[in-house]
Amino acid sequence: MGVLASTLIRGLLYAVALLVNAVASVVLVRRLGVQDYALYQTVMKRVTRYAAGLPGLYGLWLYRYTVQGVRGAAATGLLLSLASGLVAAVVGYSAAAQLGAQPGTALLAAFASAAMVVWTGVRVAVDAARPLRVAMAVLMQRLLYSILVLVLVYFMRLGVGGAFAAPAASYTAVTILGLLWLRSRGVLVWPGLRRVLGIAWEWMRRAYVTAIGNAAVVLHALDVVVAYALSSSGVVAAFFAITNIFMLVTEAARNSFVYLQGFVLSTRDYVSAANAVRIAALLASPLLVYAAVYPLHLVYLLNPVYSWAAPAAPIAAAASLTLMIAMGVFNLLAGLVEEDGRSGRRLAGLYSVLLVASAGYLVLLGAGLLLAGTRRGEAIAWALAFLARSLIILILLAVYAPQSIRSVLYRPLLWGLIVYPLLAVLAALVFPPRSAPSPRFWETFWAVAPSAAGALLLYVALVLFVDVWARGLARAALAKLRDRI
Repeated sequence: MGVLASTLIRGLLYAVALLVNAVASVVLVRRLGVQDYALYQTVMKRVTRYAAGLPGLYGLWLYRYTVQGVRGAAATGLLLSLASGLVAAVVGYSAAAQLGAQPGTALLAAFASAAMVVWTGVRVAVDAARPLRVAMAVLMQRLLYSILVLVLVYFMRLGVGGAFAAPAASYTAVTILGLLWLRSRGVLVWPGLRRVLGIAWEWMRRAYVTAIGNAAVVLHALDVVVAYALSSSGVVAAFFAITNIFMLVTEAARNSFVYLQGFVLSTRDYVSAANAVRIAALLASPLLVYAAVYPLHLVYLLNPVYSWAAPAAPIAAAASLTLMIAMGVFNLLAGLVEEDGRSGRRLAGLYSVLLVASAGYLVLLGAGLLLAGTRRGEAIAWALAFLARSLIILILLAVYAPQSIRSVLYRPLLWGLIVYPLLAVLAALVFPPRSAPSPRFWETFWAVAPSAAGALLLYVALVLFVDVWARGLARAALAKLRDRI
């Protein structure tokens, strides 16, 4: 299967997972109080990343070794992931307790953190061995997670404890499924303790490369520490609320991009990889832009209590689209680095881009929160820092890219960052929501849904009208469909 088809199928599976997850996101943001929602998002979206830095130390090598068929790589990754999960449990419990959670809730937070971190490591191996299966696994995890959120938080009203129980159970289930897939593929085999220790030593010896990336992740995740110190839990909750849907879209695209590194590494076909980034931007633009054009409707769908933060939503949407494209370019460039004596240094240069961007992000966030005079200003300042980080990553990657491929990257960047969003803005303006937002969820939903569908159809028509490349892609897809029928 070609990279465009694989990326598209993975992207569609992740998109379905996004829609399923959106239901749970709305339930959480509407059912949990401001402090409980801030606690949940801080632990699951930020604190867990501190422990996830451990899989990050070996994840790059686990992926590359598994792609290249190195025996024992998956087993080594599993053992290291289990050890990382233990660390995550300790970190998750401590953070939840410090943020005021009851002991039982803190224990559930620990289980959720551990399960998520173990899956982070196992998922890398599954992604390398079964690229489409990992997208299916994500869909299954999100489906189970959403069902549990509905049952535990919405129907049983278990609050933040039920919210933590949902990821704990869903990540554990999908980890077991992933291990079964790896075993059926013949990837998860025990090569002997000496071999496992040897591989682990190789990865740790080269961990200086990924340590730079991990430092970038930790720096980025410290934004909540800065926000709690300079602002309040209300601003933290509002920022997570307004960016949640945007980041789900970005996550879906970024997960579909992971395959690009292995594809380019094994085929050297960076042109198809660049086109895959363009497809992702084409698909993500209408949803991100419609929410950005009508931010108050978005916030009312989530929770009207955060309506004061709505002006930050368009900035966050632009930041999410930019970050999505930047991470596609990042994986493409990482795939160009062949395994040789200089590969570690080259990859370290790539990860340094993320480190510089995260450091700048924290500085800008701190300055913005200090200068802002209101909570609305603080939310806008946070969104601006997010946008700056995304732009820094993309600009530095464009500078870092080899001269020979820059011309290949420019076209996807031009269409993804400018043309597709402009077409989506035009479509959104033609189809505004039918009425003003209402505190009642379903009233706002039915005011938005038909108009958003109309905007989507107009967007597709505009893209096919102005984009020769998209028309060719559509014709090729229809021809293949007719042949199969």
